[in-house]
This record gives sequence, structure tokens and C-alpha cells, in this order.
Amino acid sequence: MSPYSGSTGDLMTMVEPALASATQDIENSNILPGYRLRMLLVDTKCNARDATVATVTALSTGVPKHIIFGDSCSSACEAINDAASFFNVLQVGPGCTSTSLSDSVRYPYFTRMAPSYRFNILAVYEFMKLLHFHRVGVVMLGCIVHDGETRV
Repeated sequence: MSPYSGSTGDLMTMVEPALASATQDIENSNILPGYRLRMLLVDTKCNARDATVATVTALSTGVPKHIIFGDSCSSACEAINDAASFFNVLQVGPGCTSTSLSDSVRYPYFTRMAPSYRFNILAVYEFMKLLHFHRVGVVMLGCIVHDGETRV
């Protein structure tokens, strides 16, 4: 489950060949002997509503699913995990970095491949301390921050 459309663009089209190759490599090895892997590609549109609908539809139709690989948007990951928990299905989030997803009580069926923002921020903070920085400017899309004041 990943977006074919939405705020991250057509991410899934770029990922599909890698997923197909990984699936083939697993099937052609003795990692899971006797098992066939099937991929169901679903567009979550990188938003909670569409991710929830896609998850419930995918998990309630067809053959039983054992794992969800996706999403790449944290808000969609949260929604997917809420829905997946009713089906007792594990979710692996390759790009979901929100610190809220670290709450294993709230998101019991979630694991991630990318570190949360917390680790990224701590690493940058420690690096800035190492270099003896006293002031740091942050550039964000659509936002201007100047001397502690934020203007949009």
C-alpha cells in the first residue's frame, strides 16, 4: 500500500519494479520454501481516509493477507494500522517517520524501516553541538522562520 497519487506523487510506480524483483528473489530462494508470494498493489493517495478504505477493502476480500508493506506517508500509516489491527495483520512502514508511530500500545501491529523523526532530530542536534553552533536556521517549503517568528 502506497500512493499512486496524492502529496508524494506517483511513488508507487517507482517502487513497483523493486517489489516485483524482491518477490521473485524470495520465491527463487530457500527463504520461504513451499510458499508463493502475492502482491496486491493499492493506492492510498497518501491520506488517512483513502488508506483506511483501501486497507479494509484489501483485507476483507480475496485470500487472507499476512502482511501490509506500506505506506510512505505517516498519516496513512496510522490509518492503515488502525484498520489492520482489526484483522491482526502486521504492517511494515518503509517511509513513515512520525514519532507518534513509536507508541507500540497505540500501534501494536506496526514496525518501520526508517527511523522516526526523533532520531533524525537528535542526530542533527548532536552534530550541531559538536560543531559548536549557537544559531540554526531552518528552511521549510511554504514557511518562513525568522528569529523565532513564523510567517506563512
